[in-house]
Amino acid sequence: GGRWYGLAQYLDTRCMVKGTTYAFHAKLKLTNSSNNGILFECNVNGWSSDPKSCPRATIRAMYGLTDPVSDWQHFASMIESDKEWNIMKGTFTVSEFYAGAGTVGVYVNGAPAGIDIQIDQVSITHVPATASPTSSPTKAPTSLPTVNPTTLAPVPENAPPLHASTADFNDGVSFDGDAVIFSSVIGQDETILTKIAHVGAGESGDIEIMIKYLKREMLASGYQPALALFFADENVSIDDVTGNDNTYGTFESTAVATVRDKCFETMDHVWFYMHNKSPDGTTSSTFASDNYKMMTGFIKLKRSGGFVSAHHSINGEVWYDIGVPKELPDDYKISPLKIGLRIKREWKTHYSLTVRPTITSGGTL
Repeated sequence: GGRWYGLAQYLDTRCMVKGTTYAFHAKLKLTNSSNNGILFECNVNGWSSDPKSCPRATIRAMYGLTDPVSDWQHFASMIESDKEWNIMKGTFTVSEFYAGAGTVGVYVNGAPAGIDIQIDQVSITHVPATASPTSSPTKAPTSLPTVNPTTLAPVPENAPPLHASTADFNDGVSFDGDAVIFSSVIGQDETILTKIAHVGAGESGDIEIMIKYLKREMLASGYQPALALFFADENVSIDDVTGNDNTYGTFESTAVATVRDKCFETMDHVWFYMHNKSPDGTTSSTFASDNYKMMTGFIKLKRSGGFVSAHHSINGEVWYDIGVPKELPDDYKISPLKIGLRIKREWKTHYSLTVRPTITSGGTL
């Protein structure tokens, strides 16, 4: 066996309705087949490269058989591992890509070689459009994502961009006025990170960063390299949030919150993914998609009222939600955060992207 082996189940595609959110819940038992079947305790905070990695649940959608196009998302993780039967849970929201797919399946894998996975009490249930009342007021909306525009703060004049004078950056990052250029012909994973943490605006510590794609070259086939916008702990260095594609999952679990797009060379379609630290210590995920190619569009990442949210726009005027707002741990609800951009190469050697980043929430660096 090994990390690529596991359990799978196809889903009824009639249930894949765009905008619908489902909750996954299961109990897992891990045993060591090479050591008399004793219980195996995995590292719930580790990633796939960890020698004690935990299984994860992944949803995968696919179009076509002879030349298939597919997409997959890790959406559920184990939240404990010190019992005989341990809980795995997570949620996913059906995007347009998944709603139109020919097949959709869920699989559970990721345990090291020699570890047997038993799974029981599996459920995938519809999450109502309005969440249960919370114990305290919240400024974040609780409705599911819709195609209705989201109203965000207008861009203030003279908003400070990420720039050579205020940020650390790698060799493949260059500047043209207020634009940042990411380019490589050798497969670098370039990053730029503010030197000083950003103190958000107002008592709630609102922080919002926006990028506009000014130029995006298609230099290879398949999925294209993209930029991730992210918030990071005020004490991290640029080395803490830079790594190659093989360690991108570690970056996602290290960042306080991150959002990126994903586009395919031959498809007029774009996918968006947001990941963030959750109050329970796990990494939460949400995503969305739309029927256009992100060549000159906009993406925003925002913290407000202790929640993080992400948004996309074709023209910078009408914005759409990327999934639903997610609550942050108490340590990051109002604290200063560093702001950065980094490349997700999608395993490509060549890339060239030019963007204009703007901190649109006010506050100070």
